[in-house]
Amino acid sequence: MDYIKAISPFLQQFMSFSDEELEVLLPYLVVRKFKKREKIVNLGEVDIHVNYVQEGLVRKYIIHNGKEINTLFAQEGSIVCSTISFIKQQPSEVILEAIEPTILVSMTHENIEKVFAENQKFERLGRMILANQLIMKETTTLSQVKETVRERFLRFVELNPDLIQRIPQKMLASYLNIEPETFSRLKHLIRKR
Repeated sequence: MDYIKAISPFLQQFMSFSDEELEVLLPYLVVRKFKKREKIVNLGEVDIHVNYVQEGLVRKYIIHNGKEINTLFAQEGSIVCSTISFIKQQPSEVILEAIEPTILVSMTHENIEKVFAENQKFERLGRMILANQLIMKETTTLSQVKETVRERFLRFVELNPDLIQRIPQKMLASYLNIEPETFSRLKHLIRKR
């Protein structure tokens, strides 16, 4: 498997790279496979990897007052890590779990720092990816505050129609901050579309 070909479309959306430039990453990439429901990062572990989801689906969640609260779903073509743990190299307060059998193309914190130190273009790429992640996070936060339950649900379905089938309803309801019973009632709106 050519890992560069796998991650190239994701990287190229931020800036242009030749095949030769991307080859620099090859010695630093590792492929990791996880079974359905297998933990990628557990509570209290230090997350040393940033991951590109090549195949499968990952959820990020916390446990608060005994309840699982989902904060992110990462599907094919996206990146995921326990952000604070990865950046600060401290124990994670979130859990990453494969919802489906998952293949990740990963790079360690140490290796990313090496690549950034050796190549200014990749350092710039890292800043662009981080900025994109911050924009996505703020967009989600604003949605939680400004939109009604119905609007949040419909926007999620519009942007992620395939995920409705792939993610258990209880997890989606938690992510959208919707009671499971309300989520069930809103599902009829999908059939009307």
